[in-house]
Amino acid sequence: MRDRLLPANFHVHAVAKHPFETQEAFRDWLLERVHARAGDAVDMDALRELLQRTAYTSIDLSKPEALGAALKLETGARLLSYLAVPPDLFVPIAQGLKAAGLLEDPARLLLEKPIGRDLASALEINAAIAACVPESRVFRLDHYLGKATVQNLLALRFGNTLLEAVWSRRWIERVDILVAETAGVDGREQYYSRYGALRDMVQNHMLQLLCLIAMEPP
Repeated sequence: MRDRLLPANFHVHAVAKHPFETQEAFRDWLLERVHARAGDAVDMDALRELLQRTAYTSIDLSKPEALGAALKLETGARLLSYLAVPPDLFVPIAQGLKAAGLLEDPARLLLEKPIGRDLASALEINAAIAACVPESRVFRLDHYLGKATVQNLLALRFGNTLLEAVWSRRWIERVDILVAETAGVDGREQYYSRYGALRDMVQNHMLQLLCLIAMEPP
């Protein structure tokens, strides 16, 4: 918003189970969350302008028909559907989007990790998603890789000639990866009771950090 890079008709439609009494209540909640995480680094004027382009609908995401009804006004728009939900909701949401005509080209479907509980469930989810949208328009994401500190690892390793020369097993004795987060499950008790911290943190966030530290130059 600050740099005027978004088109005039850009907007965000958030959908989840949690109820908000009004659209302003949702925007106030979102404003508080963003400010709590980013602090003074946020351009508040730009953030408030962006929030005016947001809308919220409370529905049961396990019911494909409910999703289609909630998003019917989005038909014909160039959509990015970002699914930051438990893996068991990927398929019903994708089916709801497809039934509503919201996955037609050039629409994109973004899936936030983890993809299932194990290999079998991941393959099952992938097969069901493939029936809704071509693989070329599906993106599997880990938001951790977008963190500035993580992105800076590549520049630190491969853009620094002094460090690159000694970044090897000959000179590095050990690597400790500490995820010193203070946040709790933050309303995700049901998700954590089924998937746990190992699937939520270790097999994606932490192992990908290890890969960035140990891999050869891309």
